[in-house]
Amino acid sequence: MLIGGPEDQLSETIISELKAQLREDIPLLWRFLGILLWLITQVQ
Repeated sequence: MLIGGPEDQLSETIISELKAQLREDIPLLWRFLGILLWLITQVQ
């Protein structure tokens, strides 16, 4: 991987975009896990 090249700048942009996306998706993930746990307890 080239350091200081356009590719490096692009990968940094992609990484920051992914981090922002993750930050937004974390509450959805917890909600999904909560529903999953609820379903498991209902089945037993």
